[in-house]
Amino acid sequence: MPKHKEKILIADDELIIREVLHELLTDEGFTVELASDGDKALKILSEQKEIVVLFTDIMMPKMDGITLIHKAKEINPDIVPIIMTGYATIETARAAVKEGAYDYVLKPFETSEQEE
Repeated sequence: MPKHKEKILIADDELIIREVLHELLTDEGFTVELASDGDKALKILSEQKEIVVLFTDIMMPKMDGITLIHKAKEINPDIVPIIMTGYATIETARAAVKEGAYDYVLKPFETSEQEE
């Protein structure tokens, strides 16, 4: 499978979420980095400027996803942040978009493979 040049960072405090997304995205050929909290995500973003997409949970220890998006945009203004949340509200969506989130995904999410 050809490898994509795009690199993705997944920031979520739930191990299972990180593992599922890692498997899905690496199976599609992406290079994926993982962080269990916002501080670790910022460290990775500072060291790896080639990361182009950030999937982040809203509610994490140490730093929430909205703050992470704000700080990630300071490091890389071109990064595409996508919020993952199990607590979607209009206020949450509005705050995420205001900080530059491209979109949001509701958790838990389902993966499906289409049969040919």
